[in-house]
Amino acid sequence: CIETRFGKYTAHEYIKLLKEEYDERFPRLSNVHINKWNNLVKIFGGTIKGKVLDVGGPGLGAMFLLRRRPDLSKIICIDGNKYSIEAFKPYLDNRIESICCDFSWFPEVDDDFDTILQIDFAEHVTDELYKKITKWALSKMKKSGHLLIYTPEFPNCVDQLEHISVKSLGFFIKFFLDLDMVINYEVINGRIYMIVNNRMISQ
Repeated sequence: CIETRFGKYTAHEYIKLLKEEYDERFPRLSNVHINKWNNLVKIFGGTIKGKVLDVGGPGLGAMFLLRRRPDLSKIICIDGNKYSIEAFKPYLDNRIESICCDFSWFPEVDDDFDTILQIDFAEHVTDELYKKITKWALSKMKKSGHLLIYTPEFPNCVDQLEHISVKSLGFFIKFFLDLDMVINYEVINGRIYMIVNNRMISQ
């Protein structure tokens, strides 16, 4: 399938860069990745804290995040791309754990995460699977925690083959309001930045 072929391709390209540009336990990848994570840390700020569950991240983002936020205690990455997970594992900080999961099942993880990340994830799964995964992820989040989402807004990036379902802002608003969650968001240059938390915490 397209996702598998793309997964193999990205893993191959990333591991080549890791080998060529490895430096002090962190890869020096393209400015695109560096700028993206610098921007995410700046926008989401203090909502990224403590123990982190990265849904749809094979470890690359976690490495960048720990570079900017060394105070984070632990990051667990869950992703379906086994090729990328295998490629990144030798380079991960000991506070990062990666789990390969195709989301037909869910791994046993703690239920006390301060932060749930979905960075460039929502567009890679169908709407119904996204809802299923997100409900599971929210069940692993502390009452005081935050779910942080970064994704293209429909119709941006719909022509990219690896994007199965680019979602609209309205999709996220309806989904989280139906769950009685509180959302704060901005749309910047066709990208959705969203913070989701429990209603009781926002009052």
